[in-house]
Amino acid sequence: MPFTKMHCSPCPVAKKVVLTTLLPTTAAIPPVSAQVVRMILTEEIQWSYTTASMETAGGRNTTEEALYGLEVGTSRVAKSTAPGWTANVSENITRLSKTTQKIGPNQLLKVVGGDLISGTVKYYYPTPVTNPAGSTIVTDVVTILGNIIGTSSAVSAAAKAAAVPIATNAGSNAAFTSLLTTNASSPAGNNPKAYLNVIFFD
Repeated sequence: MPFTKMHCSPCPVAKKVVLTTLLPTTAAIPPVSAQVVRMILTEEIQWSYTTASMETAGGRNTTEEALYGLEVGTSRVAKSTAPGWTANVSENITRLSKTTQKIGPNQLLKVVGGDLISGTVKYYYPTPVTNPAGSTIVTDVVTILGNIIGTSSAVSAAAKAAAVPIATNAGSNAAFTSLLTTNASSPAGNNPKAYLNVIFFD
């Protein structure tokens, strides 16, 4: 049963917009055939950084569930239930397992070319771990994906209307299912089959 902390941080992208305007001669402008005005409207670096702390104090749980989905609440447990976990001093963590909660905090981001994204999960598990064969999360992820697409503010109205067929098609895509069934058929090993999955949709 892995216990996780999660954050995702789109990294900076520099943007510059140059406006060029061609102004014809008028009575208010010096008598030349044309005048070109150029100026830089903006040049900035945009940062976005969020953390799924799993805490509830000060309404933090409401904020994080809006960012990382309902799985923040359904996977939250007290840190005291994981003896040996020392990576943080907070009160709560995420607990995942095959039989109780397979999927933890997740996020849908809208990105463009040039964006840089990084994601990190801190984890802990007691040893040894028994891995049952044949366990996958394909159905669970497809269901959550449909829900996210249908409700996220980062998704266009057209995509929201097509949320169900998009999720269904993903569930039958070989590359998608292969990613989510890594080592699923083999019970070998004492490490949990828990992964941080990053999926890009065109």
